[in-house]
Amino acid sequence: MERLMRFYRNLLIFLLLSNFASLYGQSQPQARGVIAGHVKETTTNEALPGVNVIVEGTTIGAASDIDGRFVIRGVPPGNYRVRATLIGYIASLSSTVKVTAGDTAVVNFQLRESAIDVPEVVVTASRKAQSFLETPVSVSVVNARQIERQNFGTLEALLEFAPGVSLMSGQINIRGSSGYSRGAGSRVLLLVDGVPMLPGDSGDIKWDQVPPNEVERVEVVKGAASSLYGSNALGGVVNVITKDPSETPITVFKSTAGIYDKPRYPEWRFTERTLFYNFQDISHSRSFGKLKMRASLGRRESTGYAQNRNYQRLNGFTKLKYNFTTTSFVTAYANYARNHGGESIAANSFNDITRVPESDAGLSTTTRRLQTGVAYQTILGSNITFRLRDSFYFNRFQNDLAETDPNPFVQANDPHIDSRAYKNDVEAQLDIELNPVHSSTFGVTGAVNHINSTLFGQHDGRDFSTYLQHEWKASTALTLTGSLRFDYHWVDTGLKEYHLNPRFGMVYVVSPNASLRLSSGRGFRAATMAEMFTLTKASGFVVIPNPNLSSEIGWSHEVGGQFVLSNFFVNPAVFWSDYEDLIEGRFVTKRNQNVIQFQNFNRARIRGAEIDINTSFWKKRLTIGGSYTYLDARQLERRNDLTGNLEKVDEPLQYRPKHLLTGQATLTLGRYFFGVDSRYVSKVSFAVFPDQPHVAQKVTNFNAGVRILPAEITLNVYNAFDYYYTQVESNLEPIRSVALTTAFAF
Repeated sequence: MERLMRFYRNLLIFLLLSNFASLYGQSQPQARGVIAGHVKETTTNEALPGVNVIVEGTTIGAASDIDGRFVIRGVPPGNYRVRATLIGYIASLSSTVKVTAGDTAVVNFQLRESAIDVPEVVVTASRKAQSFLETPVSVSVVNARQIERQNFGTLEALLEFAPGVSLMSGQINIRGSSGYSRGAGSRVLLLVDGVPMLPGDSGDIKWDQVPPNEVERVEVVKGAASSLYGSNALGGVVNVITKDPSETPITVFKSTAGIYDKPRYPEWRFTERTLFYNFQDISHSRSFGKLKMRASLGRRESTGYAQNRNYQRLNGFTKLKYNFTTTSFVTAYANYARNHGGESIAANSFNDITRVPESDAGLSTTTRRLQTGVAYQTILGSNITFRLRDSFYFNRFQNDLAETDPNPFVQANDPHIDSRAYKNDVEAQLDIELNPVHSSTFGVTGAVNHINSTLFGQHDGRDFSTYLQHEWKASTALTLTGSLRFDYHWVDTGLKEYHLNPRFGMVYVVSPNASLRLSSGRGFRAATMAEMFTLTKASGFVVIPNPNLSSEIGWSHEVGGQFVLSNFFVNPAVFWSDYEDLIEGRFVTKRNQNVIQFQNFNRARIRGAEIDINTSFWKKRLTIGGSYTYLDARQLERRNDLTGNLEKVDEPLQYRPKHLLTGQATLTLGRYFFGVDSRYVSKVSFAVFPDQPHVAQKVTNFNAGVRILPAEITLNVYNAFDYYYTQVESNLEPIRSVALTTAFAF
């Protein structure tokens, strides 16, 4: 722990010195240039006022006037791309513009009215801003309006309606990549504003730490992304982009009150009292000259819909942004979450699925999590953008789940579990515009991980990586992208691993409204501390450590396209992935006892197809969308527990559905809005109780609301048809509930 704190202190000194050095450079006199031009509507050639024109990678921008003209002054000499956006129009990103001191660079835009809203710019697929049509991999975007309309208490419930995404008891699967491992590791990397948010012990996603009301949009990148993001991006990346502080003061108060229905079967009613939940959130945003700030507090409480599903949660979020100059700024943030809730590993029985065993009644877990960080960005020279960030993540959980009865593996005299994890990582990145057709991104990262746990023991880990990406615009239509990342992973048991992960991407822009893409890349995921060192007995299950786990590796490939056809947006894809040494919990026989141990099994393959279609009618008053994903997830080899030999098999991978289907529709009539969201997930095979009955997921939610400024009132009905289902064994998913949400902005 002392070494970790020393490293963190030295890193902060490095950050401060970097900031002072950059500020000194910015303070020296430097001649500037100007970017000017006009914006017109494509069809009518009429001027468009109010268009936001931004120089990419900077805070410099302007809005077009009544004649559609704009002037951006004070631009440092260099090569830039300029973006023009206006609600209701397709965003436009210029080619590279060269700005010289004392001169004016002319950039003109023509914006086409969009019959359907499509994402404008994404930042996750290639670690930089780019047009949605220019991404070499599949990306799905969930916007703030969708989040507000559905009013889920946590973000993962909303992602279940994203194309190709399914959840298994809170564990996210992108195109079947993850399966289920009860909070031990994730093959999907969670980023918040580009910063990793995975704890150092369990390595899984803690959804309750992400405040939904502070989210501007969520970008879901599908397929192996380790060539840019390293471990945990084996199956994809979820980047949560939070709202920026506002120029003018604004306060938002939001309150939700909901009740659960009574179970249809009387024997499932574990209590006669009314089961409910309520959420309260307040946020404030404003500017003080060059300093902008945004802060929020949130509270969530629920009795749960089943025994031991109750919880109380508190969240705090702060984001500060200070602009040193028009091309240099620093962002600081803090995110705190406290959760106290019931703990349910498995129901009493399948026929008594709302109750837990008598010995587990009243068991609870308390967690505390804190993430803090600072990110700095500036323009160096004429064509280089420099980014530097540092973050610290603390995770602690406590419960009394450990069983103390004697067994050959666990000799516990105290049921109390207390686990603390400290993780610090730093990253530096350079974006270099070599010329109008060549650009590169280079970065280095380092991470220090320390855990002190009654569940996992006391261990340290280190990670180091460097990555490079180069983009070549071979023609006005064809863009080729190549990236390569080297990762070094070390654990104090003596484990050392080295990984080299390449990726190749190609985008061919057929027209301003259509593009084709192809990508192929390697990914990996290092075993988490939880998978390597867990030693416990809980709810009758004994889990033993396996410090010899090696990293999972895989190759992902995709061919797809994106097409805006009149009022339709179509995004089809065909994909396939080959994996080796996947880590999953298995029942094994040790010392004549059946126990659970995380193990590598050799080969697996996932292949499939996906199509996402969205359309709108009646001047966008009615929008309709849907997606279908087909998955063929197979285990091809496994190791015999008795002989240790590899055996060829051809079996379905557990916890992976074959069919995923989503559908959404919204109708807006003036101040009134109505919506429906539905999903179907075919049944999966279970690992712990493979013979337990299980069904497909068929969930439909309704919402309706009215905007009466400064208020908005929304009524939500979740699981409207009260469909009963499980995602993993003996764990009932939420039954029908009704909620009323009121939001005030002033």
